[in-house]
Amino acid sequence: MKLDWQSRRLWMTVGYVGSAGWMLLVLAVTNGDVSDPFFNTIFLVPLTGWVVGLVIARIVVYLRDRRN
Repeated sequence: MKLDWQSRRLWMTVGYVGSAGWMLLVLAVTNGDVSDPFFNTIFLVPLTGWVVGLVIARIVVYLRDRRN
């Protein structure tokens, strides 16, 4: 099976799996204790990752279209 690195579906799956993995890691480390300072990152890190991914995708598409 060959991966299509330009496939939107692949990168969406990577984002979903990464987000779920991070949330599970935070829950495991903090034991679900919402007063733990590390628990504050449960949504912040995945949200930041999605926003950075969107910005990178826009830049890549812009550069690709400009080249053609």
